[in-house]
Amino acid sequence: MLAPGPDGLPVVRGGRATGWRANVLVPAQLIVFLVGVVVVSLIGAVVWAYTAPMPTGIVIRPGTGSVPSEQLSRYFDGIGWFCLGLLVIGVVAGLAFWWVARSWRGPIGAIALLATTVVASGLAIEVAQSALRIRLPDPTTLPQGTTFAHGPKLWMAAPAEGAVGAPGILLILMPVMALLVYLFHVLLASDPALGADAAVPGELVVEGGSESV
Repeated sequence: MLAPGPDGLPVVRGGRATGWRANVLVPAQLIVFLVGVVVVSLIGAVVWAYTAPMPTGIVIRPGTGSVPSEQLSRYFDGIGWFCLGLLVIGVVAGLAFWWVARSWRGPIGAIALLATTVVASGLAIEVAQSALRIRLPDPTTLPQGTTFAHGPKLWMAAPAEGAVGAPGILLILMPVMALLVYLFHVLLASDPALGADAAVPGELVVEGGSESV
């Protein structure tokens, strides 16, 4: 039997916001979001590997290839395409997290969103580089005079000693965009629970104690 609250309806324990969470956490919501973001990221990485612009080099002698200076800007074109893809997925991830993982709204949810998008970004980089190795021939195996496409190194490590690199910088693009979209929704929320109220199954608050159903 349901004990009525002040307005004639059961009063639920567990649906109120706390300092770290907006609600009772539902793991299934986070798992669905995680799988979705990873799958979209990996698909995007493969599409990038087969469509992004790549510089064209030439084998100057067996085992040695060279990329002409006028082609070097195409490395930045390819990386730029990848960056744009990460930013777009970040926007989608921020929106999806807000609406799919409703019970995770709050500070702890923001941490989960950050961790998920960092992992998805790292997996996307690895899959993109693997797809490039499958798509593009190894220049060291080509005969002299052959032209070849050459992909950028997305981890962006310094190519030689003394050169300037930015290893792992692409990991932050998706998380930053996702958190900005998430923060936008938080700022527009009209209540402390961020619109994520839910009950603890089977527990009601009645005057003088609690009761199970």
